[in-house]
Amino acid sequence: DIKSILDTLCRMSASLNMVTTAVAEIKESNTDFRYRMNEQEQHIAALEDRVANGEKKIDSMEMKITVLSQRLDDQKNRARRNNLCFLGFPEMAGQGKSIKFIQETLPALLQLAEGTQLEVEQRPAAGQRPRPIIVRFLWFPIKEMILCKARELGPLEWEGNKILIFPDLSERRKKFNEVKRRLRDHRIKYGLFYPAMLKITVDGKDT
Repeated sequence: DIKSILDTLCRMSASLNMVTTAVAEIKESNTDFRYRMNEQEQHIAALEDRVANGEKKIDSMEMKITVLSQRLDDQKNRARRNNLCFLGFPEMAGQGKSIKFIQETLPALLQLAEGTQLEVEQRPAAGQRPRPIIVRFLWFPIKEMILCKARELGPLEWEGNKILIFPDLSERRKKFNEVKRRLRDHRIKYGLFYPAMLKITVDGKDT
């Protein structure tokens, strides 16, 4: 009958209103979700930009540190340019008068020409055992001549002690020592340039 139909329509209308309300709530929730997602995306984008800028700054700082480190290493090596290390002499040798001891001992040890003047000054060695005697030659050619003589004569010995003579280099340049020794063994020409670059000459060509 009509009443029954009206009741059904009322129930359907109520259900439809409920569905409409639920859909509206879902839409509102979806809008809010999209808004929050958009906020998060913007936040993430901002963080990515900050990270990218931070990485650029780090790269720039690393480059500056590398340049400053190279300059410092260069300055250290220039300051040590005239230095030689003497290792193997007993610590009592010279009884605290290392400069006079070196000046008196080297000519005979290295078979230097009579009258060779060794103008030197001592630089203290930092807490090493055995401590080398580090000597600064006032004239670079004399220092180079001493080093060449030591290489020409090969193993050196003084009163039963094996004596080593080597340049006073920074740690960075010391890394080339083994390579240089092998190059000398094979009679290959080379040059070590500031700050720490090794140039090898093979068949007249530099590498």
